[in-house]
Amino acid sequence: MPTVSDVLISDVYSCISGTIVSDLTGTCESCDIGTYKTASGTTSCINCPSDSNAAEGSTKVSDCTCNRGYIGPDGSTCTACVVGKYKVELGDAACTNCVAGKYSTAVGATSDVCQMCPTNSDSAEGSGTSGSCSCNSLSYYSPTQISCSGECPCPSVSGLSSGEILSQTTIEYETDLNCKWIISSGYDISVQFSRFATENYYDFVYIDTCTSPLCGIANNLLTSSGLNIPPSISAVGVRHCL
Repeated sequence: MPTVSDVLISDVYSCISGTIVSDLTGTCESCDIGTYKTASGTTSCINCPSDSNAAEGSTKVSDCTCNRGYIGPDGSTCTACVVGKYKVELGDAACTNCVAGKYSTAVGATSDVCQMCPTNSDSAEGSGTSGSCSCNSLSYYSPTQISCSGECPCPSVSGLSSGEILSQTTIEYETDLNCKWIISSGYDISVQFSRFATENYYDFVYIDTCTSPLCGIANNLLTSSGLNIPPSISAVGVRHCL
């Protein structure tokens, strides 16, 4: 007849699939969430593939299903939903496209984070960038507009595709001269310098991109001072369909 210790040892080494011996109690307990075990014996529970999960006590790799925001066969490699798509449920279901007229730049989105295209524009189903939004028929991108503040005048190039901006017509600029030009356009904007001369480390020229015509929030693209001609600067225009 086996002793008590023999019985315990036998039980420990015969944990069925989906269970493993507990270091604390010496009894068989279910594999943790996100793991599985396919056979009886002393083997450990195995982690599910990346970006997938399984219920407690799972017994096969196919119990591992892709997480929200990921797609792939049960028990296999899971990949993130690409831009323009999202997935709210677990499993091998396909990622859902953003509907026409919307777009999303998120990768691995777990909910409908699709954003509306700007007014009077549209996009195809599953669009992944705002650039996918095109103006509807009879709509067009807003023309270039220039507004000015400070001591320098506005050039007469508003509405044109190109033009020249001069800080002053005199050879030397005045002391404490402060000029500001805001170029608003639905097209990409490129700024090039034909000549440049400021007092080095005292007077500066800044080029910023803004999120609104008032330029309340700016992102600096260039800060320059001295006599060297700065490099050309480009910025993506915010497209508005009229």
